[in-house]
Amino acid sequence: MLRILCVAYLAVLFAGCADDPVVTVPDLESLPTGLTVTYTPPLVEAQQAGRSGYRYTWTYSISVAATGTPVTIEEFGALGWVDGGWVFRDEQHKTYSAKEFADKYTCSKSLVLAGKVYTCDDNWSGADKLRPYRCKWYFIGTDERGRRVKGEAIIEELPRLKKG
Repeated sequence: MLRILCVAYLAVLFAGCADDPVVTVPDLESLPTGLTVTYTPPLVEAQQAGRSGYRYTWTYSISVAATGTPVTIEEFGALGWVDGGWVFRDEQHKTYSAKEFADKYTCSKSLVLAGKVYTCDDNWSGADKLRPYRCKWYFIGTDERGRRVKGEAIIEELPRLKKG
């Protein structure tokens, strides 16, 4: 009986999922660091309303720089800390492409040159209540030796409003 209930539960759980693409969070731990990722402001506080369409919006800029040799970005994305692990932050479980990096970071051919910083000022999240939230922005690319490298930064969104 228990076996029938488990099979029925799994059938309900996965019903309609056959056509959904399987998206896994990239294995960042296995990659060496070849990019520095920073964000501003250092304290990410909420504002009321804003572009998110929610009651509160947290906004920040993200900058990326090569730590040594130039790196060609292949993918990047945002992960959220949920139930003790990193999961894709948006509903589409989206990894962004090299072209999207080139466009958002004004970086020709997605090539992050040594000694130059590339910044996107258009990062935000929203919620209907003030809440703490951790997100990790990651970037994966290939350096000029053909080695896959990463860069990442964990951003703490604070449960309070900006002053002023």
